[in-house]
Amino acid sequence: MRSRIIGTLFASAALLGFAVASSGKTELGPLPDNASSEYLQTLGCGVGMHMDGNQPSFNLTITVKARKTVPDGALLEAKFDNLADPQNPFTATAVIDDSKPKGREIMLMSAKTPDIRCGNYTVVVSVYRDAQGRELLGTHTQQIQCPMDSREWRSIEDWMNRLGGKEHQVCSVGP
Repeated sequence: MRSRIIGTLFASAALLGFAVASSGKTELGPLPDNASSEYLQTLGCGVGMHMDGNQPSFNLTITVKARKTVPDGALLEAKFDNLADPQNPFTATAVIDDSKPKGREIMLMSAKTPDIRCGNYTVVVSVYRDAQGRELLGTHTQQIQCPMDSREWRSIEDWMNRLGGKEHQVCSVGP
């Protein structure tokens, strides 16, 4: 429950889209718009924070809604930027299931990582006709803005105060 609350607070802070322009700060710029493509619409995205003992870990998330043209049983495969190993993105998959009430609204999450940096991360969601991924229908690209830098970690209270204060981010370390 604590990680869900923390993730929600960080996502709320990111939605404010504020950046600090003073010396030594990373300028984030405006919050990227939710993407829209032929097959998907982004409903939301962000960065989750999880407390594993005394140290945080992070993951990227995207929630999409499949359009009516996406067949039931279609596979969605998300590839998230991986700071530690850019050649091997984090991958998450889900299948469209029209038998469920919200079967066309899918949340995809990257694996947890101990390191995150301020800036925009990219997620590319591939849409395949069936659950076996035999025929690519199209792709959907979304930018996820991160207002945090794991090198700045001191305590959860410090981050909450900084994210909720005038700076609205924890990005004093350069990229």
